[in-house]
Amino acid sequence: MGYLSIFCVLVFMAGCSSFDKLSFEKGKSHSQNLRVLWAHNFDPEYETGNLPISYNSPLVAGETIFLGNQQGEMYSFELSSGRVLWKSLDKKIFVGKPTVFENKIFYGTQEGRLIARNRYTGELFYEVDLGYAMDSTPVYSEGKLVVQLQNHALVVLEANSGKILWNYKGSFVERTTLRRWNHPLVAQGKVFFGTPEGEFIALALEDGRGLWTQKISRQDKFPDVSMTAVYHNMAIYVGASDEELKKIDPKTGQVLRSFPFVATRPILPMGRDFLVSTQEGKIIQSDDYGHVVKEFSMPESNIVALGPSFQDDGVIVASSDGHIYLVNWSDLAIEGKFPLGHRYSFIYGEMSALNNYLAFYSSRNRLYVMRK
Repeated sequence: MGYLSIFCVLVFMAGCSSFDKLSFEKGKSHSQNLRVLWAHNFDPEYETGNLPISYNSPLVAGETIFLGNQQGEMYSFELSSGRVLWKSLDKKIFVGKPTVFENKIFYGTQEGRLIARNRYTGELFYEVDLGYAMDSTPVYSEGKLVVQLQNHALVVLEANSGKILWNYKGSFVERTTLRRWNHPLVAQGKVFFGTPEGEFIALALEDGRGLWTQKISRQDKFPDVSMTAVYHNMAIYVGASDEELKKIDPKTGQVLRSFPFVATRPILPMGRDFLVSTQEGKIIQSDDYGHVVKEFSMPESNIVALGPSFQDDGVIVASSDGHIYLVNWSDLAIEGKFPLGHRYSFIYGEMSALNNYLAFYSSRNRLYVMRK
């Protein structure tokens, strides 16, 4: 076993909570073509067998990275160095990924609070009680924030003031759901979101008017449309659990095409084509007609997350074996491999990339920032 592997196992077994025990040297290379610029360990103290798991995601915005941890702390870091710019102690459990617009950062909690702060200083602008736990990242559009709650309701607020403009709660049957972390899609003045009943719905962003409803899953068990939809090629791409990926007309809700694969994560646009991870553990490059252009299988493991590229021709893949891989999509070769510290450490949230930087937060509460 190599030095790095031994180090990562020891760190995991120790269950440490200080930053120093998982802070990598600036610029140190841990894998070919994958360089950790800096990292922080936010793993809290815990008893053996009771591992704190994180579903959070970092946000890279400008020269800053934002992250909320499991101790109820929201951090703003300098992207290039990892230096803490400000920290707020909200003492709440954060959900999803923060959103920024102009001078504000917005984020939500499992206690049902939507919080807005000054993105540069951390000063509190407002805090709103939405009445139910938030389900995902707030989405900003046209001066409004769109928030999905865990009771499958939607709330739309005025971003500057936090005033609630309208809300929507469908008559969904309460049932066991997959509870995947996702967020609504806002495009063309509409809000699009899926339901646990297998439906995909469009509402008017301005006033919440119902525009159309499309049934895209008829499964008896877990029909959830819980994937975050993606607007691509003037259409919407979304899937339900155990159902083929669908291409939908945003104006009418008509299903324009069903693709011959079940997607596990939202599609990743690639020019006119797109990449998608499938239940069979493959990454497929598909054209708009469902023809497979290329495909790649991760050896001896499954794909947990498909991330944005921050290198030329490179695709970032988080695997079920506790590693991050860089796959050169031109020749389908693995060009980099990075261990997350333990074989059971995964990426449940979203990876965030901007310019030459990539940031991700592992399920074991480690924040990594890489640079091309």
